Amino acid sequence: MDFLKNLSKDKVFVSVLTIFIVIKLLVFFTGFGAQAFIPEEITNRKDVTDNIFLNPWAQYDARIYLDIAQNGYRDDMTIGVAGTNYHFYPLYPLLIYLLGFMTLPLAAFLVSNLASLGAVILLYLIVRDEFDKKTAKRSVIYLLLFPTAYYFTAMYTEAVFLFVSLATFYFAKKENWLLTGMFGFLTAITRPTGGILFFPILYMYLRSKKFSYKKLNLKVLRPDVLYMLLIPIGFFAFMFYHWIAVGNPFAQFESFKLWPTEFGFPWEGYSFAVSSIFTDHTLINVSYHVFNLFLSVVLVVGIYFSWKYLKKEYVMYYVLGLIPIFASTTLFGLPRYSLVLFPLFMTFSVFSQKGKWNNKLVILMYVLFVILLPVLIVLHANERFVTGLVFLELF
Repeated sequence: MDFLKNLSKDKVFVSVLTIFIVIKLLVFFTGFGAQAFIPEEITNRKDVTDNIFLNPWAQYDARIYLDIAQNGYRDDMTIGVAGTNYHFYPLYPLLIYLLGFMTLPLAAFLVSNLASLGAVILLYLIVRDEFDKKTAKRSVIYLLLFPTAYYFTAMYTEAVFLFVSLATFYFAKKENWLLTGMFGFLTAITRPTGGILFFPILYMYLRSKKFSYKKLNLKVLRPDVLYMLLIPIGFFAFMFYHWIAVGNPFAQFESFKLWPTEFGFPWEGYSFAVSSIFTDHTLINVSYHVFNLFLSVVLVVGIYFSWKYLKKEYVMYYVLGLIPIFASTTLFGLPRYSLVLFPLFMTFSVFSQKGKWNNKLVILMYVLFVILLPVLIVLHANERFVTGLVFLELF
């Protein structure tokens, strides 16, 4: 725990921690106010818990994670669209279950918020070691002010996934391959995309051993290379669980097909968003499609600048993480799923320091993000409104 003592003496990190607490409180009380002061009859929110402080963060998919923690995996679920939950990965609901003695909603809330604190610490350490303290601080701020960063407070997997994926990179940098593999395993059982960590982490391992792709000098490899296999083993472990529990190792894939998300080519998502602007012509829907288009461009441009400024393992993880996000017939979920791609925020930070105009461009973008953040919190906490203003016809 020496690194925590050293961090307590790091004035820049102390300021980062202060910023984290302030933003966390603002997000928390915005969610509380969204339910406390907006009449329930004009919303779609659910009374998951009678705790007014926790209920805003137990909406949408949070109810499914709570249900898994309480009832396990099943195909007769009354929550959600398809009545099945096999494609929701197990680490987060397992943690909720283990702490369930304090009530499941409170356990879920604490797991998410403690994981988000751990993620902030690890992101700071990684970026500080790669660049400097200033760049690390900016990276954390850009992460916390991203318009969907409220998911780190909600009862969702984002905070846990970010924490374990950052821990995997952190220990890979330290060449502690056992802990790298262990956290990689945890990442792979947190979300379906966790398995992509295998490729950048294996690259880091091979580089540490001075492996030559031209000479294929396999003699430099050591038995600890097997720890890297813990990452894909996590994915197959979940399939094995389904085989034992429900007799079908492919249950998660069949479950996913029942939900209203279809795989497709990237241009299909763009085409859908553009056409929807002229068909879903209410204020909320047009705004959503326009924002998705804007953010998708930012993410794609981010590939170039991440390649320019970051090490290859971060670029690899970023690009591989974008593939499943864009492999859809819509851009739905893009703002949420891109939140955990931490190299994006490293790129923002480095880019903003490369020139006065670069900094102004990032600040301008984040003015939009900071405006959107409380709006999205209010919409999320209430599962949208049923009011004429939100669904105002624009044309």
